[in-house]
Amino acid sequence: VFFGPNYYRFREAREMTAGGMAYSVTNSDELAQQVNGLLADREKLEAVSAKAGKYVQQRSGATKKIMDLLTPALR
Repeated sequence: VFFGPNYYRFREAREMTAGGMAYSVTNSDELAQQVNGLLADREKLEAVSAKAGKYVQQRSGATKKIMDLLTPALR
């Protein structure tokens, strides 16, 4: 996962960056460098992908949980 430098207000972005599952880039050259670096190191790419996938999987279902809590109040 890649995003720009203004991500500090987003908890998930901070967690993913700190956990080595996401990268912050400031311009297209830096993005290309990061992508090429991962593509050149298949082992690292697979490790990062697995960590990011696990992170997302552990947090799935949030929308349903929120709707389950809100629906009774909306009736």
